[in-house]
Amino acid sequence: MSIPQLSQNGFANTSRDRRQQAAPRRGTALTSIAYEAPKLVQSQISAWRNTVQSAAVVTALFASLAATILGVIRQDPAMAGSQGPENTFLVFSSYAAMLFNSITTLASLFFIDSLGDIELNDAQKGGERATEGWISRPASSLSLLRQFGATRRIRFIFYQWFVHLCMGTLFLLLQILMYIWMRESKVLFIVLACLTAPATVVLFLSGLWKN
Repeated sequence: MSIPQLSQNGFANTSRDRRQQAAPRRGTALTSIAYEAPKLVQSQISAWRNTVQSAAVVTALFASLAATILGVIRQDPAMAGSQGPENTFLVFSSYAAMLFNSITTLASLFFIDSLGDIELNDAQKGGERATEGWISRPASSLSLLRQFGATRRIRFIFYQWFVHLCMGTLFLLLQILMYIWMRESKVLFIVLACLTAPATVVLFLSGLWKN
């Protein structure tokens, strides 16, 4: 009778051997419950999850801020009876800011749900991909996630989430600037517009810039 070899901690390796022998063949509908994604993939999933969660909170606050400003506009006696194009654009910007920021909050939930499925999807592939070593440099973080379990629709989810985020932020800024234009001096409006526009453009470009 053969004696099973002992590992460094003194336990027999028979259970590990059984797991290795029971590894599913390619094409079987099984999921590896012992699968663990590479640390790089885990860090990217965590980074995206933190970013999207923060965006969900911020856009919810943006929607509340837009609704608050719209309420102030409705209660302002000087603007309540105004029907000019400026007032119409202000009201349009207010509703657009609320809608796009609310949609971004919902899109964030779908994005987080997609991130949670990445390791599960890769575990269903029977460990075909290496979990350590070197791979070719991916084109982007999303490309890396695509290699390790992310579905094709994660790019679509990202792009529509990012577009809604930009649109919600843009309309909120337009709402604030338009309110300043109608209620404050034109000099104050020009100064704030000149400061806000370049800062916003640089902020988004710095987020998209790749080394």
